[in-house]
Amino acid sequence: MNIFSKRTLKKDKKSLALEYDNFSPELKAQIIFIFQDVFALKVRRTMLSYGQDPDDDYWEHILQKIERKICEEYGRFKLFYFDSRIHYSNTDISDIYDKIFIYLNDFATTNEILDFIECVFNFKIFTEKHTTTWKHVREDRPDEISYNWDIDNLSLDEHITKLNDRFKEHNIGYRLESNQIIRIDSEYSYSKITEPALQLISDPDYKSVNDEFLEAHKHYKKGESEEALADCRKAIESCLKIICEKRNWSFNTEKDTFIKLLNLVIDKGLISMVHKSGFGGLRAVLESTTGLCNNKKAVHGKGTDDEIKIHDYEAEYVLNITATTLLLLIKAEQNFK
Repeated sequence: MNIFSKRTLKKDKKSLALEYDNFSPELKAQIIFIFQDVFALKVRRTMLSYGQDPDDDYWEHILQKIERKICEEYGRFKLFYFDSRIHYSNTDISDIYDKIFIYLNDFATTNEILDFIECVFNFKIFTEKHTTTWKHVREDRPDEISYNWDIDNLSLDEHITKLNDRFKEHNIGYRLESNQIIRIDSEYSYSKITEPALQLISDPDYKSVNDEFLEAHKHYKKGESEEALADCRKAIESCLKIICEKRNWSFNTEKDTFIKLLNLVIDKGLISMVHKSGFGGLRAVLESTTGLCNNKKAVHGKGTDDEIKIHDYEAEYVLNITATTLLLLIKAEQNFK
């Protein structure tokens, strides 16, 4: 809702630098409200035949699986330690929600909150946009009991949009795209370059490109600039290969490199010669800054060579060029006759 206080602050917000490290109490509360929706506090259920209501046990199980997944990644046994005297039963399911939300509000770091967001939105039950039938069989009653579960009255996409709107409202430099948190450094470049590119490569035909480009953003978010640039190169090469396969243009999958694939699509008329020097420049940047010519450093150790330092702003530059390149290639293929 575009309330008065938001409208009056909107102009001031535009002048602020994006924030990455600190989530305000207000933003944490708004994220928790989104999770309350996603965690089925608005679940509408329809009993199709007689039986005991299983929803408390079911959602307790879901939360435990999410907790275990995150704890496994962190190498700890609990997100934080609950009172061991509390027994979770069907009558106190709200306590589980409360403790998860206390963790997010009072204990979790910014990175842990972002990890939790990714884990939840990648959990299968939350990614199903349509009514799901869940079947339960009671031990004392052999008849099969079925329930219809409608996960909230918002679709997953609407939840994600709401979350991203909250990030933007608080000037936070992260977005959830393709169920993965990515870091952004400019609202303009994100809205004009990165977001359109992500929309195009979300096509199943470009799954490998999508995976590699998102992996590049993941490395960038962690400060792993060299690895980010390596994945940028992989994403562009994968895009060229997919286009060649879609058009039945013959090439050697194992041996043909970036420049050979580029020459092929130019020879076929996919893009004009005017872009060749630009692509060549991009290739030079990727290879010179990552030391990945012929994949030597990706496969082998760096040996005694001085470590190449790639700055964040250089990685940001290449990520934006990569997104622009993917946009050009895919749109060219879509309009090629």
